[in-house]
Amino acid sequence: MNTLCACTDQTALSTEGVCSNQDSSVRRATPETLMSWMPSLVIKAGQALTHYVSRKYNQRLDRQAFNYLLTLDENLLRDIGVTKQDILWASQLPLEVDAAAKIEEIAKRR
Repeated sequence: MNTLCACTDQTALSTEGVCSNQDSSVRRATPETLMSWMPSLVIKAGQALTHYVSRKYNQRLDRQAFNYLLTLDENLLRDIGVTKQDILWASQLPLEVDAAAKIEEIAKRR
């Protein structure tokens, strides 16, 4: 596999684009070589964006399901081992934080 030349000395390049300062297996970056990896970069960026959006969507769904606990009465919450204030506190946590796990920790401590 050819590697790209970091040489910026234009006089050191032969007509084939090979840097004469280094061995002949090192090739200078050309638009063709740069474009050869662009499709995979675009695919990886698309996959990363899709993963990010689906993760945020799932976090929002999880938080909506968690917020159902706010509708439960104090007796049910006491049976679970938490209070309405615990639920309110956990519902204000950032979406990246698993509010259900935090409530579970509170319930285990009691």
